[in-house]
Amino acid sequence: MQTDTLLGRDGVPSLPMPSQSYVEQVIARKLEPPSPRAQSNGQLLTPRSGQSRKHMRIFYHLDEVCPEKYFPALHEVNQSRFRAIRHLLQVLCIVQLLASGTILVLLEGKLHDYVYELFTSGAVLLCGFAAFFGLLGVCFKNRALLLFFYINQLWSLSNVCTFFVMYMQSNESTRKACSLLLRGDLSAEQAVAMALDCTEVDRKNRETLVVMVTLLIQMWVSSFLCRTYSEMIQDMRSDDDDRALIEFAWQRRRDLWKELRRFEDVVQRQFEELRSSLVSRQGVKQLMLGPASTPGL
Repeated sequence: MQTDTLLGRDGVPSLPMPSQSYVEQVIARKLEPPSPRAQSNGQLLTPRSGQSRKHMRIFYHLDEVCPEKYFPALHEVNQSRFRAIRHLLQVLCIVQLLASGTILVLLEGKLHDYVYELFTSGAVLLCGFAAFFGLLGVCFKNRALLLFFYINQLWSLSNVCTFFVMYMQSNESTRKACSLLLRGDLSAEQAVAMALDCTEVDRKNRETLVVMVTLLIQMWVSSFLCRTYSEMIQDMRSDDDDRALIEFAWQRRRDLWKELRRFEDVVQRQFEELRSSLVSRQGVKQLMLGPASTPGL
């Protein structure tokens, strides 16, 4: 008996009909204006451009490309500054490479002390080696080569300072003889016999001092620019990773939004069919009850 009551005329299960009070409440809610509290709190859903209130959607259409407002601006690199540092580093590496080769050619066979010559040649070769790999790192934006260049530049700074100290120690006796000649403790004949030329000694000392200071400044500047350039490359790659992650999240959200839009279409269609059915049933019921409720009949 219970099974028969749940089946319709054609044997299809039928749903229980809603009560008259429920239908009247649904229709009243559709027709009544929104409450003042909802208007004051701004909780009303306004239709988007080109859509009426009847066709208003919850899951709206998303753009193909993620909008720029979703991308962070934490490590924005100034491209003009990046290119300037890149070109300056290339010039410094080329100058250091050429200077190393020139010094090796000029000092060949002119240093009589074996230890002094070995140290000088090794330091100059290290400078040229570091400059070559630094140039490759700058051109190919390789942070590993830039780190190698940075470490060797720091080592070359210490080598230049050591070279300057060794040079001053080797010329200590010559400078003392020149000071004795200036005070008059050493005669000109003795100076000629010792082949002492104080003018030449002063000129060489000044030239060596200028070369050492220039090398130190060049290595300091190149080390600082190398470190800055490497950090810029890291910031640019971090920006690219952030953009790729945001693009991935946006595409996944867009795919999910498409499925939700389809589900919303199904729900809206079912709701409209239910609402039309309720309204039509109420109209038929009123027509059927209308003549019976007329007074005097």
